[in-house]
Amino acid sequence: MLRCSHRIYHLRRAGFIEADAEIPHDAPFTTDQQQLSEAMISYWTQFAASGNPNSADEAL
Repeated sequence: MLRCSHRIYHLRRAGFIEADAEIPHDAPFTTDQQQLSEAMISYWTQFAASGNPNSADEAL
């Protein structure tokens, strides 16, 4: 896993957004981490499609 001594680095969230990618991340996810990952993927997908991360059903 990538390490950063004193700050959050840009790719830290990548494991939650691209869980299937070849990007090192903490695995396996806990149930809470899996739910967070699914929510983040949903927000990014919605944002890429519409320019707005919010779905009609819930807001960020």
